[in-house]
Formats: sequence, structure tokens, C-alpha cells
Amino acid sequence: MSTAEEILQRILASASVPTLPDSALCLVELSDDPDIYPAKLQSVLGNDPALAARIMQVANSAMFARQSTISNLGEAVALLGVKLALNIAMGIAIVDGFREQQAGSFNYELYWRKSVLGAIAANELYAVLEVDARGDLFLAALLQDIGSLALLGVVGEKYTKLASATRNHLDLIEFERRAFRLDHAAVGAALARQWQLPEKICAAIEQSHALMLPKSGVTLSDLQYGVAFSGVLAELWINECQDSEQANCIVRRYLEKYGESSYQDTVESVLAAIPGANQLFNMQLLNEEQMRNVA
Repeated sequence: MSTAEEILQRILASASVPTLPDSALCLVELSDDPDIYPAKLQSVLGNDPALAARIMQVANSAMFARQSTISNLGEAVALLGVKLALNIAMGIAIVDGFREQQAGSFNYELYWRKSVLGAIAANELYAVLEVDARGDLFLAALLQDIGSLALLGVVGEKYTKLASATRNHLDLIEFERRAFRLDHAAVGAALARQWQLPEKICAAIEQSHALMLPKSGVTLSDLQYGVAFSGVLAELWINECQDSEQANCIVRRYLEKYGESSYQDTVESVLAAIPGANQLFNMQLLNEEQMRNVA
């Protein structure tokens, strides 16, 4: 009988596993550069005018409460900072590339709405958490469920049926472990390492279910906690069919630690950022009723 590690290696070796688009590959290589500076990032982004325009769109969005309009890429990178601009660009490039590869009956719309909403929530949690780089929260939260797409690519409709049979994210984790001896967080972290993303991003993906599962003795960094909590929030806000008691319990623990005003500030910031994110990613993250429920 195959071990979880053997199954994981077969998944990663499969030709069906999603690959990074060229634009994302260039940015991943740049993330390893210890001497990265604004002009270097501008040069890389300048080779992809569409991606450069999206970064300017981010800089002008409510996520960063602009008082005046950013009119060129240099201003956008200066406002965001090199690391944040780089991580957001990587995230956008990965999402765009993967959305072009969609096929089959899997609920991609729900998957991407949850992923982007989680990334927006994580970005706003930066005000509370002690994390070195805001962009790490955004990118790791955006990719925290990327292992689902890897499993889907290898297993196909069997995975679609498995995901369709679940009531919530915890169900999905348990079903995956029964069927494959591992869950999509483990697959996603391994895939991120195969792509040579920074290790702290990979580790945050790996621990993205930690708040949902029985305590394992693992002490989460603030980055890992922020990514895991953002996933819980996205699940709570977007999935109307789930049993929300567990998610509400996790939120109560957050309130005990950081306070209700901190949580309300985060919620208000997320709601303010959603219209811009809808436009940036060409999707509707929450409908009007869901927005009212979140508020």
C-alpha cells in the first residue's frame, strides 16, 4: 500500500499537475534576488503590459486608500513597495494562468471567489499581525488551496465528485485524507516548493488548515495564523451551505486575542476592498446579501 509521501511524489510527477505561466516564472525567479530594487521589478513588469496595468489598478484601489490617482508603474511600485508589488503580481499572474486552464465540471467559480476573498482578508490582517511583508500574507492566502487544483488535474472528475459531496472545508480535508492519505494543503505546499516559491509561503500553505483541525502541537507564526484565519473567514462569508459553528468558534478565539474592534476594522476594510477586487479579478466575490451578512 502506497504511503502519503509516495502518493505525493506521483502527484507532483504527473504531467497533469498545473504549471506556472511564464509571467509568474519570471517573478518567482525575481523573488530569489536579495538585491531586488524598484527599477528591476518595473523592467520585468514592463514586459507584460497587461500585468503592469493590473498592478497600477491595485495601487489605485481601496485596499490602499489612495487620495490621488497613480498614473504610472513607477509610482505604483513606489506606493506598494517592491516586495508587496512583486507578490501581488505573482498572485495575479498565477490566478490568470490557472483560470485559462480550467476544464470539466469542478466549481471553479466558488474556488476562485474563496481564494481571492481569503487573500483580501489576509491583506487586511496585516494591520494586526506581526508579519514582515504584507505581500506574503496576500500571496500565501491566495494560494492556500492550490493543492485542490493539483489533485483535480491528476484525479479529474473523481475529485470533482469528492468536493461536491462535502458540506464544508473540514469535510473536504477529511475526504481527501481518506481517499489519498493526504490533503490539499500538503499537496499545495509541495507544489509551491516545486515551483521554488519562498519557504515561508510554502509553510503557510502547509499549515493553512491548522485552525480547523485538532491541536497538533504546532506553534503557528503570525503569517501562518493569518493565512489560516483568512481561509476560515472566506469559508464563513462565502459558503452559505456550510455548518458555521466551527468557523464561528475560531472567530471567537480571534476576538479574545485581538479584540472586537480589530475584527470590525478588518471586516470594514475587506468590504471596502471588494469592489476593486471584483474588477481586478473579474468576478463577484460576494453578492449583496452576503455583503450585508458580513457587515
